[in-house]
Amino acid sequence: MTDFNLLIYTLQVVFCVATLLSLVRLLSIPQPVSSFPLLWGLGVALIAWRFGNEQQIFYSSDQVQMVNNILTFERDGFSLHPEVLLGRRDMITIPAWVLWKAGMYPLLTVKFLQAVSLLLTITALARALPPVVRLALKKQPLLWLLFVGPSLVFNSLLALRDQVLVAGVTWFYTSSKLQTRAVWLLVITFLRPHLGVAVLLSLVFVQGAAVWRVSPIRVAVMTFVNFIFGVLLYTVGDAITTRRFSGVASLFSQERTLRLLAAFSSLNFLVVDSSTVDQSFSTLLLARIVFYDTWLIPLVFAGVILVFAQTASPMQLRVLFGFSLFAGISSETDFVSSRQLTPFFPIMALASLATLVGARVKRSQVPSES
Repeated sequence: MTDFNLLIYTLQVVFCVATLLSLVRLLSIPQPVSSFPLLWGLGVALIAWRFGNEQQIFYSSDQVQMVNNILTFERDGFSLHPEVLLGRRDMITIPAWVLWKAGMYPLLTVKFLQAVSLLLTITALARALPPVVRLALKKQPLLWLLFVGPSLVFNSLLALRDQVLVAGVTWFYTSSKLQTRAVWLLVITFLRPHLGVAVLLSLVFVQGAAVWRVSPIRVAVMTFVNFIFGVLLYTVGDAITTRRFSGVASLFSQERTLRLLAAFSSLNFLVVDSSTVDQSFSTLLLARIVFYDTWLIPLVFAGVILVFAQTASPMQLRVLFGFSLFAGISSETDFVSSRQLTPFFPIMALASLATLVGARVKRSQVPSES
């Protein structure tokens, strides 16, 4: 981002906030998450005020790559070559380029698209709410904060692809329309191919699960098997792309089990090569306290699935198998982190809350029926 002017940037942020507030009304976003645009605008403005032109390297240098993608698209134009579509992340780059040509700062265009994606995520969740959960949210609106936790809000302040992936996964699992799911699957795949593979294969696994009786032990075993299958998928994919087979270590080992548990507890930094971790242990631990949703939601979801395994819905099993499969694929990369797993968090929160509220309603009805 060159020739940065804080005043002009701030005015553009105000325009983005006004646009987001209009979307809130158009999409009927409920309270208290309807105030998200104001929080987003304040956060984006503070980052710009604190770091200025250096905000591109704040938290993640991937933001520099996103800006470079926009400039590369301006220079080279549209291409149907798969490597260009995947490497340049055109699913985000093209709409960001349009906003840039309209006069917006390139970094801000991607941040704005992140914010829009978060609103789309909330819309998908609101449409998929079971009646009992909808009633519970009316009585306790703060429960919406389970779906939009601090990690998602923070990611929306950055020029990354994460929030678009969150919206894609949420819409894919909640929509009943094949066309909608196909569009979002396409977006997910072009932004993060192995995530697209994981969510698609989760549908197949759930269809296969129909032939065996669901139980806590079988769910736990199938989750681990899916994780191992993800490891194998990464190995095969890496062999195809690099044209060399590097082999794979023992699959059913203590290390694999620890990596699966780390994925559910957001402690991935404990089981990866320390050379790939930039922050200190205390910093990473503090981040888990602040961004509590990165470990609370997966752990609650896993507990709910195990306790209520016999009544688990197909969607819950799809999410579980998709998450474990993607965690297995991601565990073989050098840069595995809880941030990669955030696309599953809102739909996990929805599935967990629906089960817990439904169980509470059933218990409350037992005395009256007797």
